[in-house]
Amino acid sequence: MPASAFDVAIVGMGPVGAVAANLLGIRGLSTLIIDKEADVHPLPRAIAFDHEAMRTM
Repeated sequence: MPASAFDVAIVGMGPVGAVAANLLGIRGLSTLIIDKEADVHPLPRAIAFDHEAMRTM
């Protein structure tokens, strides 16, 4: 697919990349996500959950 087929490219599908891709998709942007891993990380990685994280989720 040509690069112009996407509005945004995100490198890294960690917690921040996943949330960013979700928020962009909700707003109707076509998003390409590139990650070196084929699967989701099996263990949780969040070390904090504050009011901003709650608002985003």
